[in-house]
Amino acid sequence: MDLEYGVDDEAKNILLLLAITQLLRLVRISRINLLTKSSIDIQTWWEKQNVAQAMLISFILKLVMMSHWIACFWSFLAFVSVWSFGRALGEAPNWISNWYGSSYVEGGINPIGWESDIDRYALSLFWTIQSLTSIGYGNVVAVTRVEYYFANILMLVSGMFWAFMIGNIISVVGHMNSHRDNYRKHLDEANMLIRCFTLTTDDTNNHADIEDANVVATRIRRFVSAQYDGPMTSRPSEYTSPTLDQVFPTLGGLSLELRHMATLHLVAKYIEMVPYLSHDYLTRKEQASLAFKCIYLEFSRGETYTKHPRYGRGVMVMKQGSCISLGLVGSRIIREARCLKTYSIDNPIAVNDTLVEDSFLGGNEPLYRFMSYSLVVFIPQSAIFEVLKDKKMAWKNCARWRYLRTCLVKWSRDRNDGVHMANCSGREA
Repeated sequence: MDLEYGVDDEAKNILLLLAITQLLRLVRISRINLLTKSSIDIQTWWEKQNVAQAMLISFILKLVMMSHWIACFWSFLAFVSVWSFGRALGEAPNWISNWYGSSYVEGGINPIGWESDIDRYALSLFWTIQSLTSIGYGNVVAVTRVEYYFANILMLVSGMFWAFMIGNIISVVGHMNSHRDNYRKHLDEANMLIRCFTLTTDDTNNHADIEDANVVATRIRRFVSAQYDGPMTSRPSEYTSPTLDQVFPTLGGLSLELRHMATLHLVAKYIEMVPYLSHDYLTRKEQASLAFKCIYLEFSRGETYTKHPRYGRGVMVMKQGSCISLGLVGSRIIREARCLKTYSIDNPIAVNDTLVEDSFLGGNEPLYRFMSYSLVVFIPQSAIFEVLKDKKMAWKNCARWRYLRTCLVKWSRDRNDGVHMANCSGREA
């Protein structure tokens, strides 16, 4: 048997049987999809990935695998023309000898020879990829009848396959860019809003309580941009007080137990920062129920805040950004704080002040100014009162002492203000 110039009939039959056996083994590949679905490790890994990116990687791997199979079979068609990869391969009519006679360059790839399997595979893969992608350079062409039949079938199948792949890849890439597209859409809407401003600079100069249009426009654009740079980038929201169900729609489709567990992982960290709402007094189930009453608030840079127009006062925990306490604001005047207090990330605000009723404040409310785009977890006062009404130990051991402290601070402040006003009146007299 001469490996350079082919083999005898008996060896051909053996090689053909081996080739058929190897091809039949490819049938096992059909089980890959079933095996991957039944594998807990693969399923767990898949569920942790970004869906769009994982699908794109999956499509690319399928394309690579199909290209590999076709390239191997294309090389096999040249082999069966002479049953050898030796010098006879360049002398018999086949696609390799045709390419060798027209395109071979000394020092380039050489597909002829048993030792040239890498070069032969590279040339076969080159033809496969240009056929699948419909590029078709024309330097590698079918020669024998069998090669033409195979090329015709491949062109028919690859046309449909490539259309399917392109459609899915475009869909995945579009999904990956949806966040950027939403940002551009909302920025365009903001610019359209700004173009509809009617007050001129002269008008704002005549009204001290109205900011200049250019300043307001800049604040609006930066607020929209900050929304998409923050952690809640999946759903741009305005000052609409979204609840957990609105921010994370997936919660609505979960079972009750999973809803509680997921909610705890989202908000329990912030509830624990409020001593009388911690797990020392509330069960995890009660904390989960309270979490569903929490809302998310967003504030732009420079924005001031006293209380929510719908939910009133409550405890705020900074999830992003920072703010400072400016003091108390009444119906007409602002009582400045003696020292400015700064609140940053994971810093609860108004933990003690929330425990006192609005009437006790005497018309004065805390005033805060946000120093940057801020995202706040807000626990309404009404929800806190409901919890303390049912949890007597939370009130007895913790909340009431904080309530008393707040009252003493207010009485001391009012007394000092009274003395200050009396001294001022005495000087005037």
